[in-house]
Amino acid sequence: MKKNKSIIITGASGFVGKNLVTKLEENSNLDICKFLRTDNLETLEENIKKSDIIVHLASEIRPQNKILFDKNIALARNICCEIEKYKKSKPIIFLSSISSSPKAPLNSYERSKFEVENFFTQFSNKTKNPLLIYRPPGLFGKWSKPNYNSVVSTFCYNIANGLPIRVHDPRREISLVYIDDLVDQIIASIKGTFEGVSYPVIENIYKTNLQELADCIATFETGRQKLFVENVGADFLRKLYATFLSYLPKENFSYEIPQYRDDRGVFLELIKTKNSGQISILSCPPGAIRGQHYHHTKNEKFIVVLGKARFRFRHIITNEKYEIETNSKNPRAVDTIPGWAHDITNIGNEELIVIIWANEVYDRKNPDTVACEV
Repeated sequence: MKKNKSIIITGASGFVGKNLVTKLEENSNLDICKFLRTDNLETLEENIKKSDIIVHLASEIRPQNKILFDKNIALARNICCEIEKYKKSKPIIFLSSISSSPKAPLNSYERSKFEVENFFTQFSNKTKNPLLIYRPPGLFGKWSKPNYNSVVSTFCYNIANGLPIRVHDPRREISLVYIDDLVDQIIASIKGTFEGVSYPVIENIYKTNLQELADCIATFETGRQKLFVENVGADFLRKLYATFLSYLPKENFSYEIPQYRDDRGVFLELIKTKNSGQISILSCPPGAIRGQHYHHTKNEKFIVVLGKARFRFRHIITNEKYEIETNSKNPRAVDTIPGWAHDITNIGNEELIVIIWANEVYDRKNPDTVACEV
């Protein structure tokens, strides 16, 4: 029986580590060893001995003094010493920094990354042990520590928790990579083949400036208050919105929806968008009629999710009439057609509940809704 690959992940409880371990445990046949900040060198030695691959993420983010700086270097040295003991190739995947360059104005964190890179590279050249060095720009995503890992996490945390943010240099451009994108790329490397020293090209890099970033995250919060949802279905906004939501305090996981109630039932506006209309829900007691109007341009889709309904239509010029009956057991989407007056009647014996999509957000000052009998 083929033995599963074994992998040691240093810094497994950090931002990148938690996301990497979680994804590996979801759908991988790897045996995963986690090396944590609280573990000692004996644990490191034991894990490296039984591991086939080393993913080195552990690092003091802000090594402001020489002790912490030396700690980053010492851990890399210990990893290499342990690999060399066993006279066997154990590929290293090292998470460095985009600023790890002798030409850059290095701070102590970046300088320690640069020194570790040099140490690993010299070791690889001497022993032919494969080495992959990732140099990502700023990372963002769930589980990043605010006021520590990235400006994105700080902005998201503060705005989600009602705290002020400060943008010191609004026009400063930043490059960002989403944590899941980086993790997926690292996992692909783990499952691939290794040879020599390589620097994988970081995929899906997004560019923005600090003011744009702050404004965008702020709209996520105001949108919840005003029922608006931004275009968060794809690419950068999808990932940024997911990051913002991950910082919501538990008591803000839900929020109120305004109700409009009369003797015909209840109307709720659920979700509004800037260019894809809105989604609403209406309810009617048995026998109640809603509608009795027409639209010039506005159009809607009605879907009965509870009960039984009759839709009536009348062409406002030709007086041609048409009826549709639908119910929740055999759901159908019913379109309202511009120029046709329409209404909906609860013809069942229970409450009628209908989901409505409209192609535009309801504007009470210019509703494109003209009262008209059917």
